[in-house]
Amino acid sequence: MKKILGSLIIVLALLAIFMRTVAWRNGFVVLEEETIGIGIFSIASPLIIGLLIMAAVLFLVILVVEHS
Repeated sequence: MKKILGSLIIVLALLAIFMRTVAWRNGFVVLEEETIGIGIFSIASPLIIGLLIMAAVLFLVILVVEHS
């Protein structure tokens, strides 16, 4: 059980880093082409989606740990 939990934490960390990188890259691409407002929006969106996914996964992990 601890191995599963450990590997899941690593996956979540990598997902967070990946989401951040994609968000920043999108943000800068849009900032060059469009207005600053759209740039900020494109930075925020993938980051929020990533955080929601991580929160959902973490919630499921807590449920599994509680029941086992």
